[in-house]
Amino acid sequence: MTATAIAAPSITDALTFVANAQIEDELNRLQSAINARRQSIAAIRAAAITVGAKVELSNLSPKYVNGLTGTVEAYSRGKRTRMDVRLDEASTRRLRILGGHRFPVPEGVKEYLFMGVPMTGLVIV
Repeated sequence: MTATAIAAPSITDALTFVANAQIEDELNRLQSAINARRQSIAAIRAAAITVGAKVELSNLSPKYVNGLTGTVEAYSRGKRTRMDVRLDEASTRRLRILGGHRFPVPEGVKEYLFMGVPMTGLVIV
């Protein structure tokens, strides 16, 4: 007796399932699985980030901080691991313009220490 390999469902299969779902609970279960996988991917990505790593801020609020780049200087572990990122000159300039009262960056400052960034909000560049 030989085993027959079963092909994994394709993205088309998944989209068809979503389009044809008859019970809202099916969609809720799928959404929960998607959210869990996203958290897993973010945790794996974050585990690779160490002090000295060049990073980009991603998926954070306020949205205008996304895309800022810099170097990880320190981290603190607690309920969530957070990183302090020294922004590069271009990102510091951008934050000065967009950050307003929330992130006041004085004129003449070339690098800004952005503190307490969740590890899951950083991507290695």
